[in-house]
This record gives sequence, structure tokens and C-alpha cells, in this order.
Amino acid sequence: MRNLSVFAATVLFLQLFAPTAPADDAYIIDGGNTWTFGTATVERVVALEDGKFLLKSFKNKTTHRELAPGGTASDEFFVRLGDAKQPLSGASGPWKLVRANQTRLKQGEMQLELTVRQGPLSVTKTYVVHPGSSIIREWVTFANAGHEPLRLVEPGFLSLATRQGKPSALDFHWMTGGENQPGSWVLKTEKLSAAKPRTFDSYEPFPSAGPSFPGDGINAKITLNATLEA
Repeated sequence: MRNLSVFAATVLFLQLFAPTAPADDAYIIDGGNTWTFGTATVERVVALEDGKFLLKSFKNKTTHRELAPGGTASDEFFVRLGDAKQPLSGASGPWKLVRANQTRLKQGEMQLELTVRQGPLSVTKTYVVHPGSSIIREWVTFANAGHEPLRLVEPGFLSLATRQGKPSALDFHWMTGGENQPGSWVLKTEKLSAAKPRTFDSYEPFPSAGPSFPGDGINAKITLNATLEA
């Protein structure tokens, strides 16, 4: 399966709640093996160094605060190949740069596509910088650039370490899933603690156990012209 895209996802990344910025302030600076992109309120730097594709800097330009902790690598993507126990990630290397493309979109957004390759696996990380905001949208596409089938397990693109201050001073906000039961789409808030790390991903258990729909047990149906509609 040559050039088969197997995974793509999007995320509205981190909203820094900054003041309104100019509507044409989105930018991308290509430094060869380093790419700097952002707006008047946020800036990220990613780099391909010694075969490793990593986040190097993440700044809140309103407060002039560096959010990426020094010495801590943030993988820009990760995936396991077949039965391998350890995932391949941006930090594992060695990755080779295939291409770097910039595009200005219809509403002034700046899009950056970075494609790297290791053996038969090709990975394209895409960033879209939204002008007048602190939002950077991103997703990843994995492709088979070889001649033999590849089995990809648990692909992902968002693994970020940030420096936000003392854990006890932070609130972690998250929303329950969209299951067809009471308790869906509810905003939850938790206090973080340095003594108890909080792991959170798409497999987070749903907070309510079992069906809990209110009612009196009557099974009601709606018919149209005496015909039960599916």
C-alpha cells in the first residue's frame, strides 16, 4: 500500500487568552532545519536536529514567558510499527527531511507542512497558524513510502510538556465524551498535584457507570400512517 494515509487528526491547540492581535499577523520563518511560526501573541519553534524532530520553544508573547521546559523533549508525533514494544517518535530518530512547504490559506492563515522519513515510514506534520489569535491547529499524516505493507499501532501527534508554574496552582479542565447517556459533554475541573501525575488521553473512562436514563419503563414508539419508522 504505497503512499497510504493511515491517520489524520486535528486539534485546536492552546488558547493563551491573549488580547486581540492584528488580523494579518500570522508568520512562518524557515531556517533550514528550524521553523518558527506564530502570531503577535504566541510563537512555536520546531527543529530537526541530529535526526530528531522536536519542539524547541513555545512562547506566550504577551507575557514573554517560555512554556517549553528546558531539557524536556516534546514529541511532535509517535506511532508503533507492528509488534514493536517501543514507539517511533520525533525524538527517537533518525529522521530525514523530505520537504517543507508553506501556504497562505483563504482567511490569512499560514500553513506549514513538514515531511520527514525513516525507512518506509513517511510522516507529515501540518501546522496552521490562525491570524489575530493565539491558536495553532495541527495534525499528522502517516504514509507508507515503501513497497511492503506497514501496520501502524496507536498513532498520535500531541505529546506536550509545558511549564505552567506550581501544579497546586493549576486547574485541569476537561470535557466528558459524547456517549448517548446522561453526563455527556460536561466540563470537569480537577486540581493537579506534583505527588500524583495525571495521565489523560482518549481512553479516559467515562465518569458515570451504566445507563441512567430517567423514565418509568414505558417503551414508546412513533409511527407514521400506522407504520413504525426505523
